[in-house]
Amino acid sequence: MDYEKVLVVKRNEIFGKNNEKVFMGFKSVKEFKINEEILSKADFKFRKVAGIGQKKAMEEDPTYKQIIPYLILKFENKYFCYKRTNKAGEKRLHDNYSIGIGGHINPIDKTENDNLILTSIKREFEEEVKYNGKINPKLIGYINDDTNAVGEVHLGLVYLIELENKNIKLNEIELDDGKLMNLNEIENYYTNLESWSQIVFNYLNGE
Repeated sequence: MDYEKVLVVKRNEIFGKNNEKVFMGFKSVKEFKINEEILSKADFKFRKVAGIGQKKAMEEDPTYKQIIPYLILKFENKYFCYKRTNKAGEKRLHDNYSIGIGGHINPIDKTENDNLILTSIKREFEEEVKYNGKINPKLIGYINDDTNAVGEVHLGLVYLIELENKNIKLNEIELDDGKLMNLNEIENYYTNLESWSQIVFNYLNGE
């Protein structure tokens, strides 16, 4: 049994009681903002099982949004793109290409002095890629996509990381064929990009 706990926020705390702030696709930080007050109402709940005081697993409860930092890695005019193999933990994303890395925020990311989200970003980055250089994540926007079962229960916080060098490699067996590509090259894989990557690609491509 998988008892992983992940950081979640009630949907109505993010989008309002009547969904008046809801959006589909990408919103920049100038258009939309999750402030400290909203994040203060976040909580850790079981991702795949129900528990005490929790009637549904978070993967099956769209009244909550799981908060996912989604990291876009850029070097000069190229972005890091990779394929999720059939060894990936999320079966619904197998064989899709992605230009984002990241994952759930877990209780292990909670420390006394550090920012919870930034701690999670650092952990996920170190778990998923090998890179020798400093990183300075910059929040550029948010992703919401309620058109599929994965997106319906997740909210993406999109961070851009400008790499200091091009020496970056994948570090996990479920990630394959990763390399730096310009937008024209990534467009060749557009139909096979996971939905969040399509959304980000459209933003980066000025669409």
